[in-house]
Amino acid sequence: MQLFDSQCSTHLSRSYVLLHYGDIARNTMEQVSHSNLFQSVGNAVTWIPELVVYNAKSIMDLVWAYTTLDESHPKLCKKVAQYIVNSDGIVFNPHELSTIAWAFAPLNELHPELFPKIGGIIVASNLKLCALRAQDLTNAIWAFAALNVQHSSLFTKAGDAILEIRDCTLLEPQDFSNAAWAFASTNTQHPHLFKKIGDSMAFSNLDACAPLVWAYTHVNISHSGLFKNVAESILARDDFKSFNSKEISNIAWAYTSLNEWHSCLFEKLVEGGLHNI
Repeated sequence: MQLFDSQCSTHLSRSYVLLHYGDIARNTMEQVSHSNLFQSVGNAVTWIPELVVYNAKSIMDLVWAYTTLDESHPKLCKKVAQYIVNSDGIVFNPHELSTIAWAFAPLNELHPELFPKIGGIIVASNLKLCALRAQDLTNAIWAFAALNVQHSSLFTKAGDAILEIRDCTLLEPQDFSNAAWAFASTNTQHPHLFKKIGDSMAFSNLDACAPLVWAYTHVNISHSGLFKNVAESILARDDFKSFNSKEISNIAWAYTSLNEWHSCLFEKLVEGGLHNI
């Protein structure tokens, strides 16, 4: 692996992800084992004395690739975390840091000093949308919530920044759902944000709606338009294969707790629950 420089290892990892999810992999149905490759790349990177040989985007792409293919390499994550913590704050921009935070969360890589540093840099950027894309905001707070990391100033400013977004098409329904879940999971109150999310998603196509209604119930905020859309989305489904028993019971509990009665929905929830027993 001595022949691999920083650019080669990053390009190799990213290219493998694109191949894995691209037309070639789909058309051939070829299942290539990538674990050995990613372990070797990770080992090679950890052997490099200083990550300064990488630019910030390369580091972001590298950890993104590991998370996308559900590959874990704790020593690599530790080295990246230490490098960010010891950096002077100008090496990484907010987009790169939010993506790195998003990548660390599914791998359950919680490094005590890393997330406070990431949160501090993002907040210091004033969360201007020219520097931080709307989706970066939701990715960042979702990562903090997923790892149960509290950062009140980040959440407050992130919520305020999302409220200032006039073109809601900058965010996908999943982004709004992630934001609601993140605020609810960390018990961070921001009623105006939940109203905006509800208004934005009242007429959107919804897929994973169970975490969304859980979030509204957890913060005890109702939004009739949103809950009506969720009910209609569920009723339009042919089956409940995408819901497990816990999600079905949580949806029923949410509608009951917030007095959002919908008889047809409850009939379908009961039907779905019986099929899942």
